[in-house]
Amino acid sequence: LVRYAHRMATGGLACTLVAMVASVLLITDYLLNVWASVILTTIAAGWFLTFWAAIPFLRHNGIDEDAEAEDEESAGTDVEGGHEISADGGHGAVGDGGREVSGAGPASARDR
Repeated sequence: LVRYAHRMATGGLACTLVAMVASVLLITDYLLNVWASVILTTIAAGWFLTFWAAIPFLRHNGIDEDAEAEDEESAGTDVEGGHEISADGGHGAVGDGGREVSGAGPASARDR
């Protein structure tokens, strides 16, 4: 539902962009000569495309990469390799007798 709403909002913004640029062309063509109206319309189209499309697109991609790295770090996986990292930095704690202890709970007398 959210993706569909996002697509519809993006489509509406694109239609608004076309309407704004067309209105700039209509008004400037009435007030100025053809070349001045084309130049001003091109500047307006560039401004709208920059602030309504280019900057949000670039910002969105940067946020996605940062959020993905943050999600992987909080999930306990290595961002570059996708390997799981334990709470002690990837190494098991060494207990009595030189064997690794998982730290899942207290060791029973039978395990020793």
